[in-house]
Amino acid sequence: MSLKSNKLNMMNIVRGNTAQGDLAGRDIYKNYNVARELTAMAKLVEQYLAETLEG
Repeated sequence: MSLKSNKLNMMNIVRGNTAQGDLAGRDIYKNYNVARELTAMAKLVEQYLAETLEG
């Protein structure tokens, strides 16, 4: 396989133009959402601890 066709294949996978790429894209998006939720929870815990330890 040439470098150009390999690059096009990778771009198709990244864009989700293949079944494999679609699943990978969904996994990445799901992981991103989980990370975002965990970050939000961590901020709430941090805020709670700061308020609790102050008073």
